[in-house]
Amino acid sequence: MKSFLKLVLATMVGIVLSFFLLFSIFAGMGSGSSAPKVSSNSVLKLSLSGELPDLSNDDPFSRIDPLSGSFDTDPIVGLNELKEVLRHAAKDDKIKAILLNTDNLYAMPANMHELRRALLKFKESGKLVYAYSNGLSEQSILLNAVADKSYLNPLAYVDFNGISSEITYFTGLLEKLKIRPMIFYAGEFKSATEPFRLKSMSDENRLQVEAYLDGIYRNYLKEVSASRKVPVDSLKQLANNLSVFFAEDAVKYGLVDALKYEDEVEAELKAKFGYEEDARLNVVGYKDYKATVKPESEGKSKNKIAVIYAEGDILDGSGSTGNIYGETYAKMIRKVRNDKDVKAIVLRVNSPGGSAFASEQILRELQLAQKKIPVVVSMGNLAASGGYYISSSANKIVAEPTTITGSIGVFGMMFNVEEALNSNLGLTFDRVKTAQYADFGSATRPWDDKEKELVTASVKRVYHIFLKHVSEGRKMSIEEVDKIARGRVWVGEDAHKLGLVDTLGSLNTAIAEAKKLADIETYALVSYPEAKSAIDIILDKISGKKDDEVDNAMTKVFGEDYQYIRQVMEMKNKTGIQARIPYIITFR
Repeated sequence: MKSFLKLVLATMVGIVLSFFLLFSIFAGMGSGSSAPKVSSNSVLKLSLSGELPDLSNDDPFSRIDPLSGSFDTDPIVGLNELKEVLRHAAKDDKIKAILLNTDNLYAMPANMHELRRALLKFKESGKLVYAYSNGLSEQSILLNAVADKSYLNPLAYVDFNGISSEITYFTGLLEKLKIRPMIFYAGEFKSATEPFRLKSMSDENRLQVEAYLDGIYRNYLKEVSASRKVPVDSLKQLANNLSVFFAEDAVKYGLVDALKYEDEVEAELKAKFGYEEDARLNVVGYKDYKATVKPESEGKSKNKIAVIYAEGDILDGSGSTGNIYGETYAKMIRKVRNDKDVKAIVLRVNSPGGSAFASEQILRELQLAQKKIPVVVSMGNLAASGGYYISSSANKIVAEPTTITGSIGVFGMMFNVEEALNSNLGLTFDRVKTAQYADFGSATRPWDDKEKELVTASVKRVYHIFLKHVSEGRKMSIEEVDKIARGRVWVGEDAHKLGLVDTLGSLNTAIAEAKKLADIETYALVSYPEAKSAIDIILDKISGKKDDEVDNAMTKVFGEDYQYIRQVMEMKNKTGIQARIPYIITFR
């Protein structure tokens, strides 16, 4: 009876706590429903941190700190929304300047370059951009270089020493744990399995990493040089010699204009815009200003261009935001192609790939859509392996010069954990079978030659299908595709020269291409996945649908180092036939 009463009491307490949590979330959302007023002569403060995805995330559950239980009121800012805010601010007479802070921003190159162009576009309005940093990284230097004035805290750290791509190898760990990987892959450059079968880079992998890093670095130096008027060769020498280490070095070599404290920067802005000496500078934060912005339409028209954002890993089944689920996206594309008002689709791809089966599901729906309307792909930071798979049949492919793409190849991987579980936990396994291969795919016994041959044949078959899709979509022979495929990763600039990409440009470039192919004068943009209401988000949580709140919360705790934890956690997603980029790519 006591146990029953405890259970009832615990349930009641849980219901009450859940009610108050939901009430708090709704109250918080409701309190922000009325847009704040923006004073005249204001400065828009953009404090950007973390990654810079394509889409913003307003899900309140993703902003709970897992350690402290505190609630972060600032949503994750996406590039698409940020560009919209900058367009609005450029036309807003009340906004006189932007004060940019990028201390903790560590986005990937393509989205950084697109944000840079959006800031340059803002400056065309004649308004000012000021940048202030407490720390200077390669990423912040790229953006701050756009500013009319770039200032640095006198005690700021400076990181200007080139970029690198680091790969974590798990082979030694697996050996110690006595876990035996069973690995199958097509293409000598398909290095997705290398972290589980080697302890350092293969020659082929090192070659491709050097090639795409060189392309990214070349574009980076060109942009910084153009804005800061420092020759590219001089920038290379500064990085090679680690010449820019202290804050005063950044001033000395022309990467920033001066060392100042934040209050001094605000005082300069006040003087610039005619404030009284003792008056407070009107500063409006991004969150408050965003509430005043209404999305622009390209014209009142029944014609629609549907922009479908495919961001994250490509996974089997269905799910919510944060990844690209095969069934969910196939259903979404089906809905779009059956909308008579949709005259073109722009697929915005920002993905390292994933499940070959899910990629095929998505591609099939896009191919069916192409029988009615044009499909244009816009590649963001990553459109590799499965990301290229779903792009391959498009009428036009647009990529950034620094997009990571290609990686046309597949692999299969399973882990035999029998010895590990026996040695470490004392577990043993026995079985009864009605046929010799009834337990085919078991992770608790070695595979025989026939099983390995079947998986090898399956990997080769999927690779051939992948080549065939690219061959048909790119109007190349399978032999021509195979020469530049084999799992090799390319930077967008090189992929364009090879014919894997039609045009270099941004999402706006892709939308313009879609308009041209659809032969329409006016159109309205519609975005998918459609934004969810607060109640839909909560119902998703109750029904068990997964999204990216775990990644967001863990990134807040571990920062950039969370990538290593995630890599181990995602090992289970890398079993079966995969079309996935070789590894997690980060730039330091």
